[in-house]
Amino acid sequence: MSHHRKRRLLAAVLLACVPLTGCVLTDKSHTAAKPKTSASKPAVQVDPGAKAVGLGDCSTLAAEAFVAKVRQLLDDAKTEATQRYCARFPDLMLESLRTATEANAASAALLAIAAQYDDMCATAEPEAGWQALLQDRAKRPKRYADYFKLRAQWTQLMKAGNHAEAAALPLLDRVPANPVPVLLRIDALQLTGTALSLGEKPVEAVAAFRQAVELAKPYPHHASYLLLQEGDALRRANQAAGADACWEQATTTAVGQLNHSVADPSFWDRAAVQRPTTLAWPNAVCQEAARYGRVSEEAGEGTDGIAVASFKPDGNGTGEVAVWTSVGRAHLQRGEPRLALVAFKRAEAWAAGNHQRDELQLLEAEALAQLKQTTAALAILSGLSKKPERISCPALAMVGSLRLQAGSVQQGLLILRRAVEEHEGFDWPDRGEAEANLGLAYLMANDEASGLRWLHAAERRFEADGDIASLRQALENEANFLEQADKHLEASEVRKRLKLLDNGTAAEKPHAPWKARR
Repeated sequence: MSHHRKRRLLAAVLLACVPLTGCVLTDKSHTAAKPKTSASKPAVQVDPGAKAVGLGDCSTLAAEAFVAKVRQLLDDAKTEATQRYCARFPDLMLESLRTATEANAASAALLAIAAQYDDMCATAEPEAGWQALLQDRAKRPKRYADYFKLRAQWTQLMKAGNHAEAAALPLLDRVPANPVPVLLRIDALQLTGTALSLGEKPVEAVAAFRQAVELAKPYPHHASYLLLQEGDALRRANQAAGADACWEQATTTAVGQLNHSVADPSFWDRAAVQRPTTLAWPNAVCQEAARYGRVSEEAGEGTDGIAVASFKPDGNGTGEVAVWTSVGRAHLQRGEPRLALVAFKRAEAWAAGNHQRDELQLLEAEALAQLKQTTAALAILSGLSKKPERISCPALAMVGSLRLQAGSVQQGLLILRRAVEEHEGFDWPDRGEAEANLGLAYLMANDEASGLRWLHAAERRFEADGDIASLRQALENEANFLEQADKHLEASEVRKRLKLLDNGTAAEKPHAPWKARR
């Protein structure tokens, strides 16, 4: 094969690795892909663990599918990718643990999920966590058989609409003795409370949920959901004041989890539906949401700046912008662009000024790109590219990536150079992704020196930020290029570094999963 032909093949292969957003090196922009069945090795293989994170609209993703994906990642020895994937779905982690069957309770996938959930979402001692429960259940299955048999019966009765019969099941009596099964006591009370509430017995439901909340204090993520259910039961019982207090406690409990990098947009979507019409988002929620959502402190042109510390539940909508921007970012990072777009539109309706609106439109363009609505995304980005550099640089970077995806290498390279090289002294939160995109564009254009220089610059940024997901994809792209260029010694060194990341031996600095990468 001629040198020129090999270079053209390399450009085509690298182009196939460019996702639909301005975020080449992050995993959220990929959709789930079926593994190749061909016996021939593809020239460039994108990390299957990274691709797995972007599963599309996860509102329809069942716990069974979630566990299956974890199992696949573990089979591929992607330890770090497994942890990263689990961390983005605390709601599905909890659901898969609560509904674990005897057949899969002792599986490596469930144990990995339990370890991650205990670490992220609980303050209980290890012996009272989900991992300990699953291990004990595997050792002594007969001890748990009666409870899970009754639980399966509860599920069938609820599906049939027989709420009264489901509520009458003696679930709590079938829970084995403490200490490990405290989690099953919470589960039993939650199931009973749910059946009572739907069976028009809200007062009794409140009592069940209240007991569950007390037991769930060492499990704040779970407790936040229980508090929402208790508040709903109180409202059904015409106890409005108690319901309002429960809703506020639920949201402040959940927002406290953000300090532990637990972002669960499913909770906030549900909390928004159950929000009392007379209540604004609590001040603590607004502050944390503004920080995690990276909401600008500047309200916009012609208005006063709004510091994050001063977010208050007032009539100016500042709290609404903070909450919905954060919810949208979380959905976007989970690969749920439709839900993200809805959240960003809700935030934009409350935006206080032009700058906030511009930032939200950038995020809307990213969601549209994930939805493959490229024309709509480019229409938004065209206007934003004429704004000041804090908006125009990320907008241009996203346009350049979209042009690369469309196969316009020279045009994409030119636009990315405008975003990055012409503003070399200007930094913005997602500049690393733009540098990585620029590096790939140079490689596609057969400029190896410039391409590797920008890839290495991006890798240093990712490593300094503790952004292992983006670092891993950047290294994967570099290794692929070096192998195609017959630089196998250099490629092997990059592969060694990748292996450390895959095995989870490279420490990741703590950062908020709510950080969406444009």
